[in-house]
Amino acid sequence: MYCKYLLRSKYRCDPPHLQWSFRAVETPTSPQAGTTRPAGQPPANLARWGHFAIPSPSPSSVNPPATSRQSPAVDPSRVVVPRVVVTRVSGRSRRKSEPARTHVKGSRPSHRSPEQTTAERPPMAADQGLFASTLVSSDVTLPEGYKLRPLRKSDHGTGFLECLRVLTTVGDISREGFDAQFDRMRAQESYYVIVIENEKGAVVATGALIVEHKFIHSLGAVGHIEDIAVSKSEQGKKLGLRLIQALDAVAERVGCYKSILDCSEANEGFYLKCGFRRAGLQMAHYYEADKAKSS
Repeated sequence: MYCKYLLRSKYRCDPPHLQWSFRAVETPTSPQAGTTRPAGQPPANLARWGHFAIPSPSPSSVNPPATSRQSPAVDPSRVVVPRVVVTRVSGRSRRKSEPARTHVKGSRPSHRSPEQTTAERPPMAADQGLFASTLVSSDVTLPEGYKLRPLRKSDHGTGFLECLRVLTTVGDISREGFDAQFDRMRAQESYYVIVIENEKGAVVATGALIVEHKFIHSLGAVGHIEDIAVSKSEQGKKLGLRLIQALDAVAERVGCYKSILDCSEANEGFYLKCGFRRAGLQMAHYYEADKAKSS
């Protein structure tokens, strides 16, 4: 008489479920052989040995078929269980065919540590300019010892505001307010303020280009030249002309299809020499909130 007990594996893997079966056989010498036992109760004196088999059920089968009684016995120590790679993601374990990888589309995966990546980054300049200095044309000639460059935060104390006071009212601007305005301009990427410094590092002239982006002319851009100012002690050296040339070159390099400016009739001859021509009449509407701005 044969009694078969089938135990299914708790885990599923590929190939199909690993199953174990144990076969119990009644010995002929059993004193209770042939006696009547309750249904479902095995004999008391049994010689048991275990074996297992790996069946190959159909994919649609829910329960694997029973192992044949004629299945050959296999040594359990020689069974090779398929390897399953398990990775832990967000506190859960899941099976994967290969280790997890982190990759951003459009970039190559990095195998460097964060310390190596940080060490290779170039240090940020302590006093970064308002825009890239490469936009300033090197063709503009200046007197010896003078230099054209973008505005910096440190220019709050190098004579920049004093130059603007030659042109109009400036007001009492703190260093914190100056830095905040500088950051706003740099974030918009439409402001190009150029200064000329002398051999002592003092700002003696300044001018600004504001780029206006439009829907007309195939999404064109117009450069507005503003706030041309030269220190009184430096006038007569053609620094204003060099500023106009430098700002005009920046406007062309950033894609403006024209540059415009406003001037008084007394200064019209100067701007004609710079390559500009009369193109209409300026109109202005000043608001009562700050009458000082109308001067």
